[in-house]
Amino acid sequence: MEFLKKYIKRYRLKIIMMVVLTILVAIFTLLTPIIFSFIVDDVLADIDSGASLSYIANQNKSLIFGAFLVITVNLLLALFYYLRGKNNAQLGEHVVCDIRNDLYHHIQLLPYDYFVNSDSGELIQKCTNDVDMIGRIFSNQLSEMVYCIMIAGLAMAYLFYLNLKLALLAFITIPIIFVFAIVFFSKMQKRFLASDNADGRLVSKLQEAINGVRVVKAFNNERYEIAQFDKYNQEYRDITFDMIKLLGLYYSVSDFLVYSQIVLVVIFGIFAVLSKDITIGDLLVFITYETNILYPIRQLGRIIADIGKVSVSAKRLKGIMDVLVEDQESGIDHEIKDEIIFEDVSFDYGNGIEVLHDINFKIKQGSTIAIMGTTGSGKSSLVHLLTRLYDCTSGRILIDGIDIKKINRLNLRKQIGIVLQEPYLYSKTIFDNIKTDDITENDVYESCKLACVHDVILSFKEGYQTLVGEKGVTLSGGQKQRLAIARTLARKFKIVIFDDSLSAVDTKTDKDIQNKLKKLHDLTKIIICQRVNSAADADMIIMLDKGTICEMGTHDELIKADGLYAKVYALQNKMIGGEADVRLSREGI
Repeated sequence: MEFLKKYIKRYRLKIIMMVVLTILVAIFTLLTPIIFSFIVDDVLADIDSGASLSYIANQNKSLIFGAFLVITVNLLLALFYYLRGKNNAQLGEHVVCDIRNDLYHHIQLLPYDYFVNSDSGELIQKCTNDVDMIGRIFSNQLSEMVYCIMIAGLAMAYLFYLNLKLALLAFITIPIIFVFAIVFFSKMQKRFLASDNADGRLVSKLQEAINGVRVVKAFNNERYEIAQFDKYNQEYRDITFDMIKLLGLYYSVSDFLVYSQIVLVVIFGIFAVLSKDITIGDLLVFITYETNILYPIRQLGRIIADIGKVSVSAKRLKGIMDVLVEDQESGIDHEIKDEIIFEDVSFDYGNGIEVLHDINFKIKQGSTIAIMGTTGSGKSSLVHLLTRLYDCTSGRILIDGIDIKKINRLNLRKQIGIVLQEPYLYSKTIFDNIKTDDITENDVYESCKLACVHDVILSFKEGYQTLVGEKGVTLSGGQKQRLAIARTLARKFKIVIFDDSLSAVDTKTDKDIQNKLKKLHDLTKIIICQRVNSAADADMIIMLDKGTICEMGTHDELIKADGLYAKVYALQNKMIGGEADVRLSREGI
């Protein structure tokens, strides 16, 4: 429970208030049967019990006085119930809110490779189900545990005061019920977990089907997806139904024990009344207290078992919080002004297998660099090093002569933007997907013009106020890529990396965008691409093969070298219909 210590400390006053109000609820719950006892014995039966309340009752031989006492006590009880419920709700929601904020803040600062190696569905489940479990403990179960202990302790003390023998009989099954509850719910933990896991698989399947609806329809795969969902749904139903049947068995057995206990008290209590050992009012207290004690004791077993589940949830959340966050602030602030140098750079993902080896090249400010290569040649890994999502394992990257590792990540990423091949768009308007606090309305329009998407947006009925849907589902692949380019350009980065982000754009539009980007003389462009047409006009083309630079130069130089680039050029040239078509495409015709 180390994870919860700071939240307990932060809200200790509300926790103390919860305990105080719960004790008051327990006391006033037990007062009503005592008042009824005095009404029955002192007012109706005219028996002087000798207690202080008995004296008051004898001075007021009226049911009205008894009714006044009952109403007063229950009004106070209702007030304490309300105050406890309000306090507990605030406590639970404040704790849950703080845990969620702390988790989200921490997750945002975790290093990139944590997400690469983690399951997003499991991470989301931890941040929802586990947090909710902790919230229930603070909002309800801690209070119920205090209530169970207090009401059982106070009731037992008073019943032993009234009659020792009958009190011993009244508590004969309590240890059995308590132990039965703890053992049962401890054994049920695996079934609760299995039900939660089945629910998680069902939700994941539903999410996957909704996100992949285009693929499902494209392959006419609806029946298969329906069958798969039905499979997961039935699995969840069967596991949960088995769990419910066992819970039904538990409550049936525990109810039998509770009612058996009450029947024993009633039977032996009647004989005790006949033998003048206790009064009718005392018997009423015994019977009422039995109900007040036995059901909370039965619930206490489940609460203790749930606290065990909370310890598991807290441990899982602590596992996230224990992951070291990415250091974004250590190092110097530096404004990029001149060249970038890759000097003997090698990199592996911690498994000893190098994905980049001995990389050397320079990038001048304002130039355009194209990076091409075979699949898995290390193109994306190369630009990940530039933004310090990873650091190179050997060699160094210099910016204006400064080792990139000496520049803090936050400052670096404010100057380097990335446009991904599959951009993520939010379920907002086109305008809101681009606009942020530090971007003017004019910046939005100008960036869209640079990305050749302004006229497309204006052709929509709602223009820039068009809702794009979740992940930009209402837009085509090319429109999404151009919108992502506009979003990046609006932020006026010093360097922009296009990670195959023109792959869904037609050749003419690709050429138009690049021609407009050329006019941004202070912007350094790094283009990762597969098409020769996207790379041909770059100031320098870098060809990667198996993590090494196999060729480097301009388009004309690489064609003359007759290496890998020339082969790719010849292949693509043949595919699109001849060298003339390539030439015309390069010229934007």
